[in-house]
Amino acid sequence: MVDLRRRLVPLALSITLPAVLEAAQTLPGEFEELPGLDRVELELTLADAIELALANNLDLQIAEEETSIAEFDYLGSWGAFEWVFDASASYTDAERIFGPSPQIPGGTTFEGETAAFNMDFTRPLRTGGSFVAHFDSTEQINQTIGSTDDPDTYDDTLRFSYVQPLRRGAWRKYATSSQREREIQFAQQLEARRSARQDLLLSVYNAYWGLVSAREQRGVADSALDLGLEQLQQNQRRLDAGVGTEVDVLQAQAEVASRIESLLRAETDVHQAMDDLKLLIFRSEDNALWNTDLLPGTPLPAAVSIEGLPNWSQALMVALDNRPALKQQRLEVDVARVRHSRTLSERLARVDLTLTYSSSDTDLERDQALEDTFTLDTSTYSALLTYSMPIGNKTADNAERAARALVRVALLRYDKLELETVADVRRAVRDVQYQKEAVSAAVESLRLARRQLEAEQARYAEGLSTTFQVLEFQQSLIEAMRSERNSRVQFELALVALEDAMGVIGEGEEP
Repeated sequence: MVDLRRRLVPLALSITLPAVLEAAQTLPGEFEELPGLDRVELELTLADAIELALANNLDLQIAEEETSIAEFDYLGSWGAFEWVFDASASYTDAERIFGPSPQIPGGTTFEGETAAFNMDFTRPLRTGGSFVAHFDSTEQINQTIGSTDDPDTYDDTLRFSYVQPLRRGAWRKYATSSQREREIQFAQQLEARRSARQDLLLSVYNAYWGLVSAREQRGVADSALDLGLEQLQQNQRRLDAGVGTEVDVLQAQAEVASRIESLLRAETDVHQAMDDLKLLIFRSEDNALWNTDLLPGTPLPAAVSIEGLPNWSQALMVALDNRPALKQQRLEVDVARVRHSRTLSERLARVDLTLTYSSSDTDLERDQALEDTFTLDTSTYSALLTYSMPIGNKTADNAERAARALVRVALLRYDKLELETVADVRRAVRDVQYQKEAVSAAVESLRLARRQLEAEQARYAEGLSTTFQVLEFQQSLIEAMRSERNSRVQFELALVALEDAMGVIGEGEEP
């Protein structure tokens, strides 16, 4: 690109017509013919660009993985209510010496071994309570006191207990609040993924139509150069015939040089627009991909219309139901309310009910002790009510107040987003209407600019106008061409912006 500029601009400033014409002939879209700039062309429709972006864009894939993480966190949170098995075993070999006492004048010794085994099955319940099934077995063997050997004994216990909070931490709403919070956060992440997808599609639309616009503007610059060269040739012929002046030729040459510069800038803009689109649809740094010229296959519509589009109040209703940011904030309000509900429970006094049933037996025979325990021959029932209340309770009270304030903050943020949505939707609807009228105005301006130039060229041929005036009318035509093409692009972008404001952009595309 730089080498091309260095070759053409000095030639354009040359006072010889052949040099300028030679410079111009190398310009129109012939970058690929220069050494070291071999390129491959790829025709790409808007639908193709969207498909490539959805398949390759790294930001969207990151959002997909983050959604999987949120889902696994939610599903895993229910593991809090699964059975838990605990077991322990111990062995003790003890020896003690008791000194003389009134009961044992000469003192004595104690020796013995103890083996114990404990086993628990615990199940946290969604009522906030817990159920525990417990079994333990203890063996006292080889026990000797002084010179007396005691018989081996076996002690087994089977116990079932149920603990149910009645106030703090009680019932399903509190017990499953963490799971409900994870579920809402998963739903938020689903909306975040949808938002990432919509942002990607909006970027693809903007980049694609930006490339179309850049190519259209390059076409205008190319046409502008043709007009300048045509005027330069005409001025040179008039000079050669003795009816023109050298000043007219110099004016035309200067204008050609300026339009070559404009064409170079337009060409640079095209390549930058291609790179902007490639960044969204490619995921490889391969040189072959980045050296590919993208040729838009979806043209600008010949006619523009706003028939069937909603008015701003209709668009607002759609936006309130569909915008990802609003849905995420509504879910954030739900999260804040779940947390506040939890703090309301945690500031209450603790009142727990414990119900226990146990069966135990001690026997000289291992099997008999075990049999008597499991046949429930010796049963014990108990009920226990416990009460606990921190004095002052500042921690829980202030935690509840903070959680209540967070609910208000979440609601205020939602209200703020709603106001922003109203403004966004009204602006988007207004922009569509404006751009539609802008296209009509630009088309009419182009028609009139073309007629003005034709009339001025006719006057120039009759010697009634000057080169300066003709070039001015050429410039007006060029600006009208740029405006007409740009207005069509802006109309397409306004339609996309309206879909984005309503939160439905790309909703018809496959995810």
